[in-house]
Amino acid sequence: MLAAPLLLWAQTAAANVATKPEGAGQHDVVAEVATKPESVLPRNDVVLTAGAPVTLYMSPFSGVASFGIEGAVHGRFERSFLWGAGARLGFAPALPEVFGRVLLAPLLGAWEPAAGLEVGVTARAHFEDGAEQFGDIREASRRDVVPVYLALQTMPLRFRVGERFRVSVLEVQIGTHLSPYGRLARLQLGIVSAGFSL
Repeated sequence: MLAAPLLLWAQTAAANVATKPEGAGQHDVVAEVATKPESVLPRNDVVLTAGAPVTLYMSPFSGVASFGIEGAVHGRFERSFLWGAGARLGFAPALPEVFGRVLLAPLLGAWEPAAGLEVGVTARAHFEDGAEQFGDIREASRRDVVPVYLALQTMPLRFRVGERFRVSVLEVQIGTHLSPYGRLARLQLGIVSAGFSL
């Protein structure tokens, strides 16, 4: 009486094993993984930022430092590059400048450091007359200086906060005007900059 049900169960189990394709479980796992979406690169988002830089100009026997505000827009192209454009306004006196930049900006998790070149046109290379001593030398050093500058821009402490926000502190820029090249030294410290993606 008991043998007949056991024999029927054994025959049914054997038939199921025989009809199941070899490695079907492995194939199911592979198919499931294959259908999952791959990790994608961050979208080519456009980021609007605002910052507060301090700019220092130096020439022989003279120098000037001014605090200002900055507004910029950045976008990513390829995986590791940023383009950027913006404007700054210095205070005391109020003098403007505009700029464009191309930066190498690898994606390292939340850390997004950047470094590259900036080219701009500025009216901020403005010096007070100062004392009469060495006045002729100061005047000669400022004469015929074009308003176009070239600078190395670095953002070593730039971070992504969440999906949309960026924060950068202690940005450093070193440059000079294109002509006469090297006569004016330009140093800029970006105290803090923050922005969000559109």
